[in-house]
Amino acid sequence: VSQGLCHNMYPRHIDQGKGQLNFALFGNFANKSRELCMENPERYNYTIDAFHDAAMAWLEEVSKAPGPPFFLYMSYTIPHAGGWGDYPKMPESGQPVPLDMGYTDRTWPSVE
Repeated sequence: VSQGLCHNMYPRHIDQGKGQLNFALFGNFANKSRELCMENPERYNYTIDAFHDAAMAWLEEVSKAPGPPFFLYMSYTIPHAGGWGDYPKMPESGQPVPLDMGYTDRTWPSVE
């Protein structure tokens, strides 16, 4: 898998199962930019949300069946490089998350 594929939080396709780029995120086929995603985040498929939804669906399904205990480790690592292009052209522009969660107006200590 190309490392560049891991930099885009709004790709058109992601991997599912053992396939590569075989799951379409249709909300990301429209024009994309930080400004557009900030204005209408519900119109786009943020990959972390897609990963979470798939994990929760699996958890709901597996918990219904009797059997041995299981363990799900879900890592919510969010790439920081950012990009709004689509494979194979993936220009990086940073700031892939469409909201600041109220952190931009805080003062932060200097790094030592």
